[in-house]
Amino acid sequence: RDKSEFELEAGVIVQVPLQRRKARGKLASLEGKLSQVRSKSQFTGEKITTEVQSAAAALIAASGQSEAAARSLELTQRMEQAERTKFESGASNLLLVNLREQATADAAALLVEAQRAFFQSRVSIQAATADAIRLGQARDETP
Repeated sequence: RDKSEFELEAGVIVQVPLQRRKARGKLASLEGKLSQVRSKSQFTGEKITTEVQSAAAALIAASGQSEAAARSLELTQRMEQAERTKFESGASNLLLVNLREQATADAAALLVEAQRAFFQSRVSIQAATADAIRLGQARDETP
């Protein structure tokens, strides 16, 4: 009943097999996961580097404190011995000897604390470098 010119309509339908679309989706998913693993690995590496640097700085500081505390203990022991000698010759009293002994005990306690900090720093740096070694091995195993 339409008096207009004749029109022809045509269409093309292209279908990709389901297996191919599924494989592309899986590939995109795996690439995303791989990117995520790489980012985590990089973050962990940077974290370990920071831990190693921090532990190294703490180790250097603790080493200096330990040396200073050892020197302090040595000097207080010499002062204590000198005070004892003075006491034995009658030039000092028991109170001064006791004060020197207390100073020596305090210096010994400081040395023990400094050595504890030193060894704790050594353990921290060993733990951080062990983490770095494990991370390096994990990176070597990653394709």
